[in-house]
Amino acid sequence: MPAFEDLEVAKRKYKQGPFSDDEVELIRRLFPRTETLEIAARLNRSNDSVKAKLRELGLSRQSENIWSSREIALLKKLYPTTSTRALANRLDKSLRAIYHKAWDLGLKKK
Repeated sequence: MPAFEDLEVAKRKYKQGPFSDDEVELIRRLFPRTETLEIAARLNRSNDSVKAKLRELGLSRQSENIWSSREIALLKKLYPTTSTRALANRLDKSLRAIYHKAWDLGLKKK
């Protein structure tokens, strides 16, 4: 039984239920320039719940076509040796967005 308790302690307890007006306002203010994981951490919500709320609000990083400096640095570092699909998942971007930004930056696969 202690192993199960350790597992439960290791799980993060996120806030659940409907988003408050203040939370929605914060999301609108931070997105798209702030990464989804950071927004989730600020709200003590799961990343998946924040992504679902973004979709519900009609907010999309792809439609904004804005890349943070961290995302660009990560793309430059990983693009030559990482699959494009893995990068798209990690950066929460479409495959097309990854290919386009890599082309813009002159990046090549090894």
